[in-house]
Amino acid sequence: MSTPEGSGKEITLAIRIDTARHAQLTWIAELRDTSLKAECSRAVDAYIEAAKQDPKLMAKATAVR
Repeated sequence: MSTPEGSGKEITLAIRIDTARHAQLTWIAELRDTSLKAECSRAVDAYIEAAKQDPKLMAKATAVR
């Protein structure tokens, strides 16, 4: 999977999460002195990196390419 590093363009992605998750994310952002956006981006980045380490997913990606 390639990632367009530094593309500069952003899109808006709206998701619905329950109030407990929102509260936890907000608390984490406050503790880290960051924004909710930054914490969500961090979580998405971690998810993408984990996907890159999934051999089954990578085999599917290779087959599709």
